[in-house]
Amino acid sequence: MSDHAEVFIDSADELEELSAAVREVLDIDVKAGQWAGREYLFLDPQEYEGDRSLPFEDYRFCLNIDGGGEPLRRRVLDCFEKLKATNRWRLMATYNLEEVLDRFEPAAAAE
Repeated sequence: MSDHAEVFIDSADELEELSAAVREVLDIDVKAGQWAGREYLFLDPQEYEGDRSLPFEDYRFCLNIDGGGEPLRRRVLDCFEKLKATNRWRLMATYNLEEVLDRFEPAAAAE
């Protein structure tokens, strides 16, 4: 089994809307529901069941990331940091669906 990493995203957007937003943030062709050529980014509604340490069910979508020749941990954390910088979504980065690399809760909008 090959290594893989994921960024779980909690968003109220529909898949196509989120795909477009993620594509814009990452400046990479992210395909909703299919692999995106050489970049190997795949965004789809997630269906994993988790536990307390890996609460997959708290996130609607999963961005699967292949290292594409780069160290995979660096690649997933780079994507995570770019998505985090928008302060738009709750995020969780994982490695092989077993290890949480980072989590992010967006700040509440100022009233």
